[in-house]
Amino acid sequence: MAEQPDFQPIGGLMRKVLPSPPSLDSTPPTPPTASAITGSPSPAKRESSWTGTPPGAIGAAPKAIDAKLLRLAPKEVDRHLEALLPPQVRLCLRPVTRTSFDEQYGFQSRLTGYRIAPDAQADPVLVERALGLLARACAPAPKDVIVAELTALRFLTKARAEHQDDLKFRLAVYAEKLSDYPGDVVLHVLKTQADHCPFWPAWDELRDRLDLHGKKRMALFQALKEWAAFLSSSS
Repeated sequence: MAEQPDFQPIGGLMRKVLPSPPSLDSTPPTPPTASAITGSPSPAKRESSWTGTPPGAIGAAPKAIDAKLLRLAPKEVDRHLEALLPPQVRLCLRPVTRTSFDEQYGFQSRLTGYRIAPDAQADPVLVERALGLLARACAPAPKDVIVAELTALRFLTKARAEHQDDLKFRLAVYAEKLSDYPGDVVLHVLKTQADHCPFWPAWDELRDRLDLHGKKRMALFQALKEWAAFLSSSS
């Protein structure tokens, strides 16, 4: 069954991205599988275990995603992120959309990125904390894991015969490009690709599915990096 594009009715995107948050003094509800990400039922420890940005390293991401995150579907990771992001920061993020017409869905609004509200006044400490959460969730999968999944996909799909050296180079090129995406998104796409098409995918096919599952998170990460850099230069 083909995946649906990330189209949403006009006016519906804001409600999904910016739900009514709890007060700053309250603790976000703990998702049923939060311990699978953090390894701790304690809200305080859960938050710190996600934060992977060392002091002074704006937007620095871990070299590889936490193994626990690789076992989760992208939607689960996104749901946990939404619960853990400080509400004061989340409310300052404004989605940027592009409207188009689709014969099946009608007029739709597609997310293209995020901008910071002009009157944003979030605590820089909370912005840095949110950036750490996104950095951790956008870290790539280890290269050997990506190559292993690409190799498995090669066996599961139809492809023209290649010399061993050419195949090795092809897998290395794909692995390098896949390292630009969150690890959980990459593994989800590679593990399910053979169910979508019986042939070895061209890069643009993988890119479309990677964007479908990871674009929102990566856009949030980019917006927070720019915001944190602005706050750092202004201090």
